[in-house]
Amino acid sequence: MSVTAPRLVRPLILGTYVPALLFDLGIGAVLPVIVTRSLELGTSLVVAGLITALLGFGKLVANIPAGWLAARIGDRRAMLIATMIALAALAVAWLVDEVVVFAVAIAVTGAAWAVFNLARHSFLTDVVPFERRARALSTLAGVHRIGLFLGPVVGAVVVAIFGASASFAVAIAAAAAAYFFVQFTPDPEAVPAPSTPPAPRVVPGGRGRVFATLGTSVLLIGAVRGIRTTVLPVWAAHLGFDATTTSVIFAVSNLLDMLLFYPSGMVMDRLGRLWVGIPSMLVMAAAFGLLPLTSDFWSFAAVAALLGVGNGLGSGIVMTLGSDVAPPGPARARHLGLWRVFQDVGDTGGPALISAGVAVGMLSASVWIGAGISVIAATMLWRWVPDYVPVAARPHDHGTRRGARRRRSRRTVRRPPVA
Repeated sequence: MSVTAPRLVRPLILGTYVPALLFDLGIGAVLPVIVTRSLELGTSLVVAGLITALLGFGKLVANIPAGWLAARIGDRRAMLIATMIALAALAVAWLVDEVVVFAVAIAVTGAAWAVFNLARHSFLTDVVPFERRARALSTLAGVHRIGLFLGPVVGAVVVAIFGASASFAVAIAAAAAAYFFVQFTPDPEAVPAPSTPPAPRVVPGGRGRVFATLGTSVLLIGAVRGIRTTVLPVWAAHLGFDATTTSVIFAVSNLLDMLLFYPSGMVMDRLGRLWVGIPSMLVMAAAFGLLPLTSDFWSFAAVAALLGVGNGLGSGIVMTLGSDVAPPGPARARHLGLWRVFQDVGDTGGPALISAGVAVGMLSASVWIGAGISVIAATMLWRWVPDYVPVAARPHDHGTRRGARRRRSRRTVRRPPVA
């Protein structure tokens, strides 16, 4: 059942956004020290890198089972189970002395992360009215960014005092706090309120066509985002910057990214999904095109900032489109699980492209290919989003008969004008 926005605010903050922030903060705290902890257990640097990659691998392979679990037992229970699994896995990773067991614990943590992400996405899709969906989901995306931004900061303070493995204690405490908020916060679905009629949804060609068209677009968006997170430190190293300089530039880029999540959601709700998705991809395409031309601190910092702005403009676009085309009922969570697979495959494939470019000595070419992927993603969004997603009402049409007629009669998103 959907509920009106004012009655959703407090339950969603305490029951969804705060737990999400805490869970992601814990993940962010351990991410930088997985390699260090692996080396302490006697692995080589190559193996340590592979163990770090198991976090993302666990998340990728668990997406579809996460959808099945959420559909079977409900979104809220799935979040609780995910936090309990994460608590156990993080405790094992903290205390174990065997490399293999540590690696399994990291993979299981990634799987629990996938279940939690999927369940909260499905939960918001169910309880938030369509006309506020993008703001709710872009806020969730912003919380995710904030958590991963603050996690390494908190972890660094703890590591400086207690050592590298203490970051796992931070993650355990964060997961335990997330469990508390999910468990003891009232469920918005239980609040009696008038429901919002579901938005019209047209899905021509069935589910297969949705994933072949919009799903491919999402895969490309994931690849663009993965390229961004990989190419900035790689290009900084190529220019000879030290770790401190690179970290400062990356932090500024991420800060700009975080600041745009709510404006992004508001634009999507008021004007339509294309007014965010297309500018986001085109800004990132421009930044990728300029990156190989940078040669000093200021030019590199400017392009990194542009990449942060481009990524921030698209905050929540993937989750919002997934919710827009999700079927009702128990099938919703299964659909969103597969949707996240497309996103994560792209997020994994993007960095692989940069790594291949480095390996063959064609880093600049791989960055320009990233620019091309961004343009293709924008083009696919332009082509396919209007086929599936209902139009958002114009701001001045709210509450008018004319606006109601327009909302009933139009089933496509208005495309932004071509420059």
